[in-house]
This record gives sequence, structure tokens and C-alpha cells, in this order.
Amino acid sequence: TFTNKAAGELKERICNAVPEGGGDIWAATFHSTCARILRRYGNIIGYSSHFTVYGTDDQKKLVKDILKQLNIDEK
Repeated sequence: TFTNKAAGELKERICNAVPEGGGDIWAATFHSTCARILRRYGNIIGYSSHFTVYGTDDQKKLVKDILKQLNIDEK
């Protein structure tokens, strides 16, 4: 799914439909699923399992900070 809320609702529905073992269901957002797979198996393709996923605001702040460190005008 695309939102944490939808993933939670999906898991809840599955748990209600399958009471025994339903708690073992892995329901997550697309991005969360990809991050979990990369953390578990990324080393196979040369990626570290230690990475951070930045949101839009954090991405912008990081770029601004780097530009400032490199004395590059952001405009």
C-alpha cells in the first residue's frame, strides 16, 4: 500500500479474517517493504544495510547544508 494507515488497516483486516497466525502477516507500505528488503539483502548487490531514508524536507535541508559547506550559492 502507499500509506502507513492503509498498511495498518490491511493488517488488521487480515488478522480478523485469519485469527490464528494472522499476527505474523507482513503488511507495510511500498517504501517500507523495499527498505526492509534492502536492509536484509542489499549486501548481495553491494549495498550497506545501514542507510537512512530521508523525507522531502530532510532532503532539502541536507542539500542546503552541503551547498553551504562547499561555499556554493544555492540560487
